[in-house]
Amino acid sequence: MSVKQRGKQPEITTEQQLREQQEPKEQQKTTLLSETLYLLRKVLVLAGLLVLCGTFLFGIARNTDPGMAPAVKSGDLIFYFRLDKQYAASDVAAVKIEGSFQTRRVIAVGGDTVDLTDQGLLVNGYIQQEADTVGETLPYTDGITFPIVLKEDQVFLLGDNREYASDSRLYGAVDASDTLGKVVLILRRRNI
Repeated sequence: MSVKQRGKQPEITTEQQLREQQEPKEQQKTTLLSETLYLLRKVLVLAGLLVLCGTFLFGIARNTDPGMAPAVKSGDLIFYFRLDKQYAASDVAAVKIEGSFQTRRVIAVGGDTVDLTDQGLLVNGYIQQEADTVGETLPYTDGITFPIVLKEDQVFLLGDNREYASDSRLYGAVDASDTLGKVVLILRRRNI
């Protein structure tokens, strides 16, 4: 017997061998189909989660109001968290007033007293030193009368651009439950 003959198996074709050769092709088709369906299910679940988060947890809006410049400019994308409505002074809140979306800075919360005098903005009798505001904080002639004491679950909102902002000086304190949520992210959009 030669070396070539020892390593070589005789070629016998039976029905069983033909079935064994066809099974891997069918398994490959089944595996590819099942993996494609599995990927499609993953994509649909992820899309569903994004829709749920966007509907119930987070909100996205485009700012068109110059009242918070320079912190928030017209055209910026605002992301806010709908479930967090426990505000502290200097938080930025998203609100909808008379159908108009606004972002405003929280100046005072429930139980605080806000007053506008010739000395400036007073919260609980203390003059507020605000570095990032534009213009003087003056009361509007068509606005509310000062001083104002906030009820529990109310916030007093002012725009950083005090000369152009329509804020709590006009419409008064806002119930925290009536706000859209706390701003968590601001994306600056430029020519997008």
